[in-house]
Amino acid sequence: MKYKNLKDVFFASKFHVGKGLATYDKSLDPVVFDQLADMNAVANSEVAMNAVVNSEIAMNAVANSEIAMNAVVNSEIAMNAVVNSEIAMNAVANSEIAMNAVVNSEIAMNAVVNSEIAMNAVVNSEIAMNAVGASNIAIGKLAVGLAGLNPEDYEDMNAVVNSEIAMNAVANSEIAMNAVVNSEIARFALTESSYLQQNRNTIVKTLETGVSKGLFVKYSTVYIDATGKYNSTSNWAPDNTIEPDNSIAIIKAAGPYTDGSNATTRIKHLQNPDVVVFVRSGTVRLQSVDNYVCIGGLIHEETGDSYVRIDGYEAV
Repeated sequence: MKYKNLKDVFFASKFHVGKGLATYDKSLDPVVFDQLADMNAVANSEVAMNAVVNSEIAMNAVANSEIAMNAVVNSEIAMNAVVNSEIAMNAVANSEIAMNAVVNSEIAMNAVVNSEIAMNAVVNSEIAMNAVGASNIAIGKLAVGLAGLNPEDYEDMNAVVNSEIAMNAVANSEIAMNAVVNSEIARFALTESSYLQQNRNTIVKTLETGVSKGLFVKYSTVYIDATGKYNSTSNWAPDNTIEPDNSIAIIKAAGPYTDGSNATTRIKHLQNPDVVVFVRSGTVRLQSVDNYVCIGGLIHEETGDSYVRIDGYEAV
C-alpha cells in the first residue's frame, strides 16, 4: 500500500495507534488510549474520540491523514464527537484530506448537516465548500439541510431535484440557492428537474432576497440580440468561448427585434444545452415572459431577428 504521508504510515498500523497518539499528545489519557490497537478502535471509542476532538494537536494529525479520516467518517460515534466540537470541525473544514473523506461518506454528511457547529465551520471555509460542491452526495445533503429539511431523507443532489418538497424548500432558501448555484454538479442536476420552472417565481423572489444579503450580484435589464452564449463571465455579452458558471438568467421578455416582424426565440441552459428552457414565435416586440430560469447562463438561438430581455444573477 502506498502512503501519502508519514501520518498515514502511523494511522495504518494495527498495533499501538492509541498509545502512539497519547505519546504524541500528552493531553490524552494513556489509560484510555494504550488499550486501543488501531484507528478503528479509536474512532469507535466514545471516550477516546471526546478527548481527540478537544485537542488541536490530535485533531490536526487526524484531519491530515486519509487513513485516519476514513476511520472517522465511517463511525457514527466518531462523527458525533467531531461535529459537536469547534476545535475538531475547524481542523476538518480547513483540510482538503479531511473534507474529501467527509463529502464521500453519507454517515459523515448526515452528521455535519444536522450540527450547527459543523455547518458554521463548513459554510465559512472555502476548502470545505469546494469539496462539498464537487460531491453529488454532499451538495445534495447540504442544500436540503440549509433549506431546513432532514438530510437523511435525501441520498444526493439527484434525489433533491426529483423531489417536489425538496425543490420547494431549496427554492425558498437564499443560502441553499447560493450553495447549489456555486456547485457545477448541483447546477447540472437542476437543469434536469421537472420542478425547476414550477418554482421559477419563487426562485426570483429568493434571488432578490439573496442580493440584499450579499449572496448574489444582480445584472438588471440585460438585452440580448445576437445568437450565442451569455453569462456573468462574459458580463452578459455574447461569447461562444465561455463555459457555464455560477450564474442564473431570468427571462423577462422576448419577441422580434422589430415590432410586427416575425421571429422565433429559443433559449437553452448554458449548463445543459440539451434542455430547451423557452421557445416563442411571434410578432410582438419584447412580449412579457413569466420568469423562466436558465442555469449556468444561457444560449440564445433565433429564427429571424429575436430580441430578449433578462435579469442576470451571479452567486457570490
